[in-house]
Amino acid sequence: MHILLRAVTLLREKGFTDFQVDINGGGIQHASEPIRREIEAFQTAEQHRPVSERLVSFNGPYSLDRVQSRMARVDWTVVPSVWWEIFGLVISEAWMFGRPIICSNAGGMAERVTHEVDGLHFELGDPAALAAAIERACTEEGLWGRLHAAIPAPPSRAAMADGFLALYHREPALAG
Repeated sequence: MHILLRAVTLLREKGFTDFQVDINGGGIQHASEPIRREIEAFQTAEQHRPVSERLVSFNGPYSLDRVQSRMARVDWTVVPSVWWEIFGLVISEAWMFGRPIICSNAGGMAERVTHEVDGLHFELGDPAALAAAIERACTEEGLWGRLHAAIPAPPSRAAMADGFLALYHREPALAG
């Protein structure tokens, strides 16, 4: 989250404020003490801004039954993880609702999201690169529609069941 908040700060300093960020989820307790203080300071500063100047909303944790309502409020889903995620459940949630991804260019995120096809990558841990991707997402004509059109359709329940059954009935591979 701190990479995203730093990107927001860079964009604000540049004078680009034609966007809104909804932060959904919790987990600040897992951040290091310096990062937690940075996030809390940003939240406090944002709360003291006039409502018309606030760019970031902190919505807190959510349950599965609220994913659809939260996704309905956004155009893009930003996954600014500094971890080498293996799968990235948020990517699946976003694609389920047709939202292109802006994500770090590492690990499972970069493997699942194809840069310039169904989302955008930015350099892992680089707030300036994320700020550039956000500004591009907000200003480039036709980008959202092109990336949205390439989002993979979720598998049907039947296809998932067939896949699981095929794995179950497959002969085990032996190392040797």
